[in-house]
Amino acid sequence: MELHADFNLNFLAEFFNLSDIEDVSGNIKLDMHFHDIIDLEHPEKALSQLNQAYESELTVRDLHVVSSDLPAPIDNLDLHLAMRGKMGVLDQFELKMGETDLSMDGYVSDLPAVIHHTNIPVEAKLGIRSNKLDIAQLTGFSEGDSTGVDEQIEDFKVLFAFKSSAQAFTESKYLPKGEFFIEELHAQLKHYPHELHDFHVDLLIDDRDLSIVDFTGFIDQSDFHFNGNIHDYGFWMKDTLEGDVKLDISLNSDMLKLEDIFSYQGENYVPEDYRHEEFDKLALHLNSDMHFKSSELHSIDLDLDKFEAKMHVHPMRFEEFSGRFHYEDDHLMIQKMHGKLGRTVFDLDMNYYLGEDESIKLRDNHFGLKANYIDFDQLFAFNTSAPGTTTTASSSTEEASKNTTEDVESHSEAFNLYELPFTDMTFDVDVGHFIYHRIDLQNIHARLKTTHNHYIYVDTLRMNAAGGKFLMSGYFNGSDPKHIYLKPNLKVVKADLDRLMFKFENFGQDELVSENLHGKLSAHITGNIRVYPDMVPDLDQSEIHMDVELLNGRLDNYEPVLMVSDYMGDKDLSSVRFDTLKNHMDITNGIITIPNMTIESTLGHYELSGTQSMTEEIDYYIRIPWSVIKQGARYKLFGSKKTKDGEVGDDEIIEKDPNRKTRYLNLRITGTMDDYKIKLSKKKDKKKRQKD
Repeated sequence: MELHADFNLNFLAEFFNLSDIEDVSGNIKLDMHFHDIIDLEHPEKALSQLNQAYESELTVRDLHVVSSDLPAPIDNLDLHLAMRGKMGVLDQFELKMGETDLSMDGYVSDLPAVIHHTNIPVEAKLGIRSNKLDIAQLTGFSEGDSTGVDEQIEDFKVLFAFKSSAQAFTESKYLPKGEFFIEELHAQLKHYPHELHDFHVDLLIDDRDLSIVDFTGFIDQSDFHFNGNIHDYGFWMKDTLEGDVKLDISLNSDMLKLEDIFSYQGENYVPEDYRHEEFDKLALHLNSDMHFKSSELHSIDLDLDKFEAKMHVHPMRFEEFSGRFHYEDDHLMIQKMHGKLGRTVFDLDMNYYLGEDESIKLRDNHFGLKANYIDFDQLFAFNTSAPGTTTTASSSTEEASKNTTEDVESHSEAFNLYELPFTDMTFDVDVGHFIYHRIDLQNIHARLKTTHNHYIYVDTLRMNAAGGKFLMSGYFNGSDPKHIYLKPNLKVVKADLDRLMFKFENFGQDELVSENLHGKLSAHITGNIRVYPDMVPDLDQSEIHMDVELLNGRLDNYEPVLMVSDYMGDKDLSSVRFDTLKNHMDITNGIITIPNMTIESTLGHYELSGTQSMTEEIDYYIRIPWSVIKQGARYKLFGSKKTKDGEVGDDEIIEKDPNRKTRYLNLRITGTMDDYKIKLSKKKDKKKRQKD
């Protein structure tokens, strides 16, 4: 066949009176010399050794078309396509269409082999370049009916390469068998504000499986290396998805920045605390089995056998992560999940129902955690320094009293678990060591449950801490996330106060319960305690009842003791030791009430009662034996007692003699720790004090 044609498109449009197009111009020239033998019924059986000729050439110059059927006018098209022997070559394709420009070139190594359906190897390449691809214009994007795609791509280039057989191109059921490459991909998107560059992927396709070999590239500074295998890939090309499909996925990255990946149209889809997180040396491998019914995902199994990475903002390394995840009919199961995160090593299992119809719920929601070691301080970057205060220590009593019910921002603005949806769920927790705010909680055994109305019930909690034992039951009431209350039944057995750095909030200041007091504490605590989202109690909005016993105690530099230094002679008031202190105390809205108690100490035996507020307002009644007063007067006159070596001797604990009458000096101390008054006064009591 010989064919030579030269068309002037403007003339043809006018000649044929084509109404669908207008403003047509340009020239198309075709020269063809074609000689072949083809069996149209069985083209693959053609005698390929006969003389053949495929010299053809198509040239398009300055093509311009305006049509209502086009998304934008074709402003200009230049094209040159030629058959050189058996090779089809596209050496020019230049398109300007609306805001879009596009350039392409490439070749097919043996086009007749494709026509003849032979098994001859065929190679093809196609390069694409564009300064701007206006996808929104080309797809007819409309915000009103959400048609089209609202995106623009700048500085786009990519190279496609194919290695297959001619027969595979024409006779494969889904995709031709062979090897396919995507190379040198580069793009800058408008609404995805990141640069895609240096993309490369190698696809291997056989009769059933599609393998992704080292899909590499960069998104800004983030790199990735992706490998995968899609078993029975033809499953995804059927009109209806029905049955099972398997995936095998691996992902590696030297540096992966979340802000480089998960932001689009100005919105970042990563939780705020992790938006600037980076992963170093990321390694992930998992297998997936999915089951579809009527094109809907019915169930999925994920087997994770490797996940490792190092983070920057949260400086911990994920190591040894593995586990199985199963999802079916709104039921999620996590089985044998194991991981190491920094110093934390854990195993967990979970059942969770995501649906709303409780009648089809197969099992109760449950979470089980076992761990030898959990470092909470490391996981949540606990700062050992005190947070900023809203009230200074020198604030006046009047100013502080006005704020007794105001929240402290440094605690109230912390992450609030109770603002999340709750469900009916049980929790089993067994942890060997739990590091919380520098306290080592050991041998934790807890059975908890939550309810949809934001209650957390503590059925049982046992643990060792500070050299003692803790046993607790009760519940947290978070029905109002802004006002969380704990109603405990807590027992403490012989805890060392030097190691129990329990913190509470005091009018904007963080205080430690063991700053001055030392010894072995046993207590039974009940009440209604206001706690902030970070679990720091707010005593000025709480009611607490305590039965307390303190053994081998010591008070160091305790201000109420130092106040009566004039009455204590040469006693060492900076460190007061006592054998046993036992009493019942109440804290109500920041006011501590201390019933009368006898204290046998190195100061002698004396009696103490009264109240103290969290703003350091005090009203103490102290009864000091006259023998101590006399000793103080003797000290004023003659100086301190000394040993043979000239050193002041250690004070011994003085016990009360039940067989001896004791007279007391009754003192009342009022005011504040910085500004107080001492006067003689007896505490008024309905019952007449018995004569000693």
